Amino acid sequence: MTITVTSDENLQGPPLVTVTDISATGVSGAESGQVAGAVRYNGVLAVAQGGNIWKLVAAKVSSANMNTDTAVFRAVKVVSTDVAANATTSNAPTTATPAIHTKAYTVDLALTAPVSTPANAGTTTQTNPFLTTDYSANSENSAVTISEATIAAGTATAVTVTTDVVASADSKTFFYQPSTALADGKHTYCQGSGCSW
Repeated sequence: MTITVTSDENLQGPPLVTVTDISATGVSGAESGQVAGAVRYNGVLAVAQGGNIWKLVAAKVSSANMNTDTAVFRAVKVVSTDVAANATTSNAPTTATPAIHTKAYTVDLALTAPVSTPANAGTTTQTNPFLTTDYSANSENSAVTISEATIAAGTATAVTVTTDVVASADSKTFFYQPSTALADGKHTYCQGSGCSW
């Protein structure tokens, strides 16, 4: 994740960026009853880009896994000081106990299992069926890229059809329709490690 900080005035130096793992309710670390070490970057200097713009690349790094094994919410706090020594904190947590942070982004840790139509071991009466693989059905957080798709009739060698797969606008649902009619019998359609039929 690239965090970009823009100021409307000159600063004394680079802004300090803190990135924290938070729960779904905005609580971090031990306050949520989870792992105490939830601060991923603690007051790290952003890198000047020129023109009062700074950036920090926040790697995925290990996570406190405060929500599920598939996603982690993160808050970003920025502290900057202008040339007149006025300090400003952006996106600071609340002063409540426990403090509540505002989610800035979500780290996607695992690909959710897709829902296929027809389902695995399912049937169709169509000779040129639309085969659908839907990752959004199980709440996938991120866009998905299909690196390989194949189809095979019976025990025949699989044929690569990756270029014929069409993605939805959010790249979470994928469609494939065979260009030639399928013969009666078993067919295996695979996208990556997921196969159906």
